[in-house]
Amino acid sequence: LVAVGLEYWLIQGWGLGGLGAGLLAGQVAGSVLTIPEIIRTARSSRPLGQPTDYSSLKKTLDCIIDEVAAQLPTAPRLLDIGCGTGVVASCLGQRLNGFSVGVDIDEQPLRLAAARYTREPTGFARYDGYQLPFANSQFHLIVLHEVIEHVPEPERLLNDIYRNAAPGGLVIITTPNAALHPFSKNSHPDHVQHFTVAELRQLVEQAGLEVADQFYRCHPFGNSFDHLLLGVARTALPIRDVQPHMATLQQPSAHPLLQFYHDWVDPLITLIEQIEFRLRRYQPALDQVCICRKPLGAEQ
Repeated sequence: LVAVGLEYWLIQGWGLGGLGAGLLAGQVAGSVLTIPEIIRTARSSRPLGQPTDYSSLKKTLDCIIDEVAAQLPTAPRLLDIGCGTGVVASCLGQRLNGFSVGVDIDEQPLRLAAARYTREPTGFARYDGYQLPFANSQFHLIVLHEVIEHVPEPERLLNDIYRNAAPGGLVIITTPNAALHPFSKNSHPDHVQHFTVAELRQLVEQAGLEVADQFYRCHPFGNSFDHLLLGVARTALPIRDVQPHMATLQQPSAHPLLQFYHDWVDPLITLIEQIEFRLRRYQPALDQVCICRKPLGAEQ
């Protein structure tokens, strides 16, 4: 309410130019409001390497999936690498009417995923981070959502992705854009490296994959509101041992503040961010997307 009042005052006093200042104020306020949660998270026993912020998954991934859906066969086989608690794997299976598999190196979120998605055509398996436990040419779509920056030897992983992709199969990679989001151990203790658009393209092509498209995920307007309102909600939530942010977003809490976020705020922010993403996808941003495919004539 304070942020909304501030934005109204700025717009009245400065015209439309004040809207940007209001959004910046909202971003700062949201960041400040998350400080207690960040402190509690740092003191919890959650191991490093478990990502906690997946609020943008359904906001932009749905758009990307819709774009590639026409290129996939009926009842496609789908793979989510680094699946965590299974959000993306479940999303893939539901939206594409296929069988999806999620793999991760951590057993704890896999157990949660297996317990949560018992009625869906979705399976989960553990792997070592490099050698996928599947036969050659199995999958029509493979997704690495914010994963490759955690991998010490991305070349090995991409080579095995090539092996597991069916001829003509698609691979979607999302990762930070090193040109605007430089790698830092201080800000990303569980990351190994970041890639520029050119570096990611080179890695993908060296693995034998063809780049179909590269673009960015850019939605600052919706993201500002998301940070503010979700920051308020997170101060009211208990810390979970496994991926607290994603777990609470996927399982609505009885707390009225989070329930309100789920039922009313999140759908609105989703719409705003999807519109922004479609309009600004080729404007350089902090996050990049690479869509590539295994050549049709490739060996099985």
